[in-house]
Amino acid sequence: LDRVTIIEYWSMDANKNNLFWNRMRELEQKFAGSDEVQFISINYDIVLNGKHQRAAVKQYLENHSTPSFLLLDRLDGLRDVFQVAGPVSYMLIDHRRQYTNVGRGDDPETLKIFDQHLPNAMKYQQMARAGVALPKN
Repeated sequence: LDRVTIIEYWSMDANKNNLFWNRMRELEQKFAGSDEVQFISINYDIVLNGKHQRAAVKQYLENHSTPSFLLLDRLDGLRDVFQVAGPVSYMLIDHRRQYTNVGRGDDPETLKIFDQHLPNAMKYQQMARAGVALPKN
């Protein structure tokens, strides 16, 4: 529960414009088994519903790299809790369970989540675990 988390929220149709699908898979492999960070991929193809959604995602992933941890959002309910930036969205939640950053999968600026915000969140997490006073903003 005290891990930094990146959530990838996607639909099959919108994923064709996703610039960061492979970046997520690389990070999943790099941090496999880590107690500092976790990666969650959530499909929300609600039109398909239930078993049809599972079957369609399974077939889709036959031609795409498979996320390490995949969930299905049958009701597109994540939007009720988090700001979703676009048809494919990446969200960073820090070790305090604070929703800190969001970006669209088709926006090159979202790279900052992976290259800047994730390392910073992990640094602050390590400082907190070590009992170091965190700087106040």
